Amino acid sequence: MVDAEEEENLYIAVYAYDVPEKCPSCGEYLYRGKVDWWIQASPAAAATR
Repeated sequence: MVDAEEEENLYIAVYAYDVPEKCPSCGEYLYRGKVDWWIQASPAAAATR
């Protein structure tokens, strides 16, 4: 729960990540609707599946 004083100091990010202007691999321009974010599991996490 957030009280009134804490609420004044909160910052809520609408987007979790900033999209880079261009793809570092091919140089193609990117925009938010074109980028799909996914989390790559670490080898240790994949081994426990």
